[in-house]
Amino acid sequence: MTRRSLYFAAAALAAFLLFGCASPDAIPAGVASGPSAVSDYLNVEDVVKDAENKAAEKSVASERTNISPADLEQLGETEPPPPPPPPPQPKTRKGDGPSSLPIFMYHQVRNDKAGDMIISRGKLEEELAYLQREGYYSISPAEWLDYCDGRIGLPKKCVMLTFDDGWKSQYQNAVPLLEKYGFRGVFYVYPDFVGGSAAMNWKQIKSLAKRGHTVGCHSMTHPKLTKNRGESDRAYAARLKEEIIEAKNTIEDKTGLKITDFCYPYGYYSEECFKLLDKADFETATTVNAGQNSKDCDPYLLSRYQVNQSTSLSTFASWLTEPCAEASLESPGDGGSARIQGTECRLTLSDEMLQAWRQGGEMTIRCNHEHPQFRLDGNTLVFQAPKNDAHVTCAIKIKARDGRTYRRSFFFTQGK
Repeated sequence: MTRRSLYFAAAALAAFLLFGCASPDAIPAGVASGPSAVSDYLNVEDVVKDAENKAAEKSVASERTNISPADLEQLGETEPPPPPPPPPQPKTRKGDGPSSLPIFMYHQVRNDKAGDMIISRGKLEEELAYLQREGYYSISPAEWLDYCDGRIGLPKKCVMLTFDDGWKSQYQNAVPLLEKYGFRGVFYVYPDFVGGSAAMNWKQIKSLAKRGHTVGCHSMTHPKLTKNRGESDRAYAARLKEEIIEAKNTIEDKTGLKITDFCYPYGYYSEECFKLLDKADFETATTVNAGQNSKDCDPYLLSRYQVNQSTSLSTFASWLTEPCAEASLESPGDGGSARIQGTECRLTLSDEMLQAWRQGGEMTIRCNHEHPQFRLDGNTLVFQAPKNDAHVTCAIKIKARDGRTYRRSFFFTQGK
């Protein structure tokens, strides 16, 4: 049984204690709920643009096959040096450690390609140098679960560094930088991409594990894992089995590794995904929803901050210390599905978040590219989802008067 199987009983109890005694209230006077400029939300529709990068990369890859070794070295496309010894973990006690965990998400790391989701080696090095200077320690998903379950202690400042897709540039550019600064990464790969001219091969993927990094599964072919319009329940179940269970089996067969960590392509997921992940003995799964992760968060809904080339170091640094936003999408549920489009959403906030807003903070709600009006029912915000969108990312951000920022995102489908 996975840790996620035990999550729901604790979550139900926590929800009752946290939200069960709320009473109806009114929206404080002078606080608006309309649109505001929020450039740092991550929308799954924006992530879909990464598919265009993949297609473009494949189309130009054949033109790069005759590049000389000297040219490759200039582009940073050389094999990483032998790994250094792993950095010593600071002495810890089980009672110590972080109250929440920031997870960062990267894609390609290279200098010769334009695109905001493709960051330069210099930018990655700047961020890793900052983490080292500030005393951060990188951890794996397994270490985070062990810590949350009280089996190990961790340093007070922890971070998780994840890399999606299995790009060759990650192996050639990111790995040496990670090891230079004493960090380890989590690399999510998908078999359909492995071995391509722009991707890592199986030998390199096995090498990641030998060097102390974690290898995870990013599906078989990198599709959206929600049910397609007109797709039968049987066909959807068969497709999910291929993308989750067979993908895991393939990676394990090719590498000899035990794969227990998953990453949702494009950040699309469903309740059916959760069931198969549990059946396949996955322990964690990461989303593209921005925000911190609490010790009692759902391990199949780990939030991540996406780092782009345009992300400033000050923004990167602020994400490290954001408070954990305790909120719950009661209806239609995170990963849930609503029968009709434009469904009513009920988003419950913790007392801490609600107080930050009531004391003069600024709150913004966004559903995809819309900013819905809402009413307050106790600790619960009630609003309508967009009427014309089948896939919805619902994000809330509260900026308190003292500068603290609470953010939480959810994903669901409707009208299918």
